[in-house]
Amino acid sequence: MSSFPPYWSSWPSSAPSSCSRRPAPLLINAAFAFATGKFGWLYLVAGLSVVGFLIWLAFSRYGNVRLGGAEDTPDFSYFSWVAMIFTCGMGIAIVNWAWVEPIYYYTSPAYRRGGQESMRPRSGRWPSVSSTGG
Repeated sequence: MSSFPPYWSSWPSSAPSSCSRRPAPLLINAAFAFATGKFGWLYLVAGLSVVGFLIWLAFSRYGNVRLGGAEDTPDFSYFSWVAMIFTCGMGIAIVNWAWVEPIYYYTSPAYRRGGQESMRPRSGRWPSVSSTGG
């Protein structure tokens, strides 16, 4: 019974493609255009509001709240924290791009040799070579 609500919440997005393959891209593109055209400003305002709130939080009295006891010292130095945050950011970027890159190069090949078109068997060779390193 616990999987019932996710089924109903994902049904509107999967129903067009299960009924017919032809109108699914049209419906999905129309929904995307509507959402970004009508609510794109809301996305920007929400993002800027969060950034503004975090800046306010950092410079307010809550920015000096000490986590731990009064005599506790940090386990890691400032440089170590910056290095860990940077490493996590690079790691998640690599993990996300690892599956997107082959699809990106398959749909729009970087090397258009001999009239190579996108999404053809021949254009599938370059994404597999560039993604696997061989």
